[in-house]
Amino acid sequence: MKNAISSKTAYATVRSLSASAYWSQEGWRKNSDGNWVYVLSNGQVARKDYSDSWQRLPDRTGTHWFYLNSDGVPYTNTWITDNNDDTYYMNNMGHITYTRGWRRNDNGDWVFIHSDGKVAKKHYTDSWDRLPDSTGWHWFYLNSHGVPYMNTWITDNNDDTYYMDNMGHITYTRGWRRNDNGDWVFIHSDGKVAKKHYTDSWDRLPDSTGWHWFYLNSHGVPYMNTWITDNNDDTYYMDNMGHITYTRGWRRNDNGDWVFIHSDGKVAKKHYTDSWDRLPDSTGWHWFYLNSHGVPYMNTWITDNNDDTYYMDNMGHITYKSGWRRNDNGDWVFIHSDGKVAKKHYSDSWQLLPDSTGWHWFYVNSHGVPYTNTWITDDEERSYYLDSMGHIA
Repeated sequence: MKNAISSKTAYATVRSLSASAYWSQEGWRKNSDGNWVYVLSNGQVARKDYSDSWQRLPDRTGTHWFYLNSDGVPYTNTWITDNNDDTYYMNNMGHITYTRGWRRNDNGDWVFIHSDGKVAKKHYTDSWDRLPDSTGWHWFYLNSHGVPYMNTWITDNNDDTYYMDNMGHITYTRGWRRNDNGDWVFIHSDGKVAKKHYTDSWDRLPDSTGWHWFYLNSHGVPYMNTWITDNNDDTYYMDNMGHITYTRGWRRNDNGDWVFIHSDGKVAKKHYTDSWDRLPDSTGWHWFYLNSHGVPYMNTWITDNNDDTYYMDNMGHITYKSGWRRNDNGDWVFIHSDGKVAKKHYSDSWQLLPDSTGWHWFYVNSHGVPYTNTWITDDEERSYYLDSMGHIA
């Protein structure tokens, strides 16, 4: 925006002006390049070394602020942004334009000049300013050059989002509107897009089918056709309208795993931990052990939060068949008729159990695995040798 009248170096100018007594008279003179400069009473040109600067100087119309380049030449007929990041229009006399109102800048964009000559804007950042136009007073969102955003979505420094129309006004029409990415967002009657600052959030909003809970991302866009886990660690499936799916039953998640949806739309699970839940399937009601995402453990051994161990079959049901079964490590453990592995919580223990030869005392570790082919000393300090079957020798 700095289109100062061209000049040669300040040093040559000063020498040419101070070399003659004629130039010692204070006032405006043309330098060797034909550009006007102001000569002070000491013969020096009014200017600042190596930098543009403001100088308050007289001319035939009075005393004015001139913005001078480093050679002392005033900027005329152009926009300038000074060293404080304030912007002005300097007229053909090099004076500040004080006429209040809208004016196009060098790029053809509208900016607003206040009565002190400054362009409406905030230094080095976008900002709101309440300004008049032909239709009244409005809030405009201005870039760091003072140009209003028009025909576009903006997100301000408070993380509030608005649509600015072709006049640069906030759109206050309440309802759904597509953003620049083609995604739907909801505009409230105050012009703000429905959303929570910097995070996903729930919002109850109307659409063509009534009022619904929508889960919105930090830009206000509803999640659709996908699973979401909210800030409370509750999981839901959002349909193609962005509504919660309330159909009760089993449904595959994004990973292809089965989860169970309750009638309130929540996936059956416990926050942040594995848990038991009694749920129906095609064979009746069963206890399922679910991970923190609500997925049942299947075809695997689990040890629950009480340190009880079970084998979950290919339906996710507890295996209740009493007898010996190899665990994931290939070790034998004994399952009772309640589905629990024979063991003591967190400790070795004696267990009276049957095998193919009858009933025997087995000394099992905290996982329910019998000691075999080894000496053991129990918690009463008694020592025994356990044979290859785990029996006392």
